[in-house]
Amino acid sequence: RGAGRSQALMEQQLPTTTDWLCTHTGLLRSQYAALSVDKLTSSITTILASYSANSGCDIPPGVLHELSEMCIPIAHLSKALPVVEALLKYRMKTPVFASNHSSCYTRSGLCQKFLEVITGLQAGEGSYAGEPKLPLSYHARTGLWVKHLPSFEKELLDLTEAVCSLDTPSATTIRELLGSRELAKSCVDYLQLFSYCDEFFKVLLASSKGASTVTLLIETLNTCFLETHQLLHGEGPRVACDCPQLLVKSWFSKPTMTDHTRAQQH
Repeated sequence: RGAGRSQALMEQQLPTTTDWLCTHTGLLRSQYAALSVDKLTSSITTILASYSANSGCDIPPGVLHELSEMCIPIAHLSKALPVVEALLKYRMKTPVFASNHSSCYTRSGLCQKFLEVITGLQAGEGSYAGEPKLPLSYHARTGLWVKHLPSFEKELLDLTEAVCSLDTPSATTIRELLGSRELAKSCVDYLQLFSYCDEFFKVLLASSKGASTVTLLIETLNTCFLETHQLLHGEGPRVACDCPQLLVKSWFSKPTMTDHTRAQQH
């Protein structure tokens, strides 16, 4: 026991790598940490820029995975925001498939843990409670939703809770909430998000037994989607080409237990 305590005491007294570097560079720990973040973000930015210069090729998924993994410890820092945004907005021309690459890769090539960390920072949950919400741009935010659907589900749940917490929900107040989150626009720009909304609200409508607040939310989101599509494309969505499951049809058909089960499986 005495030997064990002595060993532990020696380990506590040994200087850390950071202490050693600070001693030899003459920097304070805070200065060294800031310099390290600057160097890391600069290196990642340089690597991303070098691949972007060759616009005909995708960044290899292994490189994307490593770069996003490197961002995890600094993702909450404002200095790292440009790098986080660049990774979230990057779209591979050829999706990554598990049969061709390690199972740790997502289809976007980004590290799964990185996407979970950004989702946590956006939601302010768990170990990220109290952390300032990342001020992601529209394209970075939608990039996160498309690459990591659980983050979009959290957004929809947060929206639903916000609507249900209103004293007197109205189409006007719901429109304001939808506008601040740019949900209708994201559903027009990325139809896979639109389809996910369909499944999410089918389950919600069934579990709430057709609650009037949920119905009003669905009606308002549906109207905003159609108006936004008209504004951006000059016409309404074509069912066969633009959206296989047009919400104006599926939302107002009475959900069945089969629908509920199928949505849970997805």
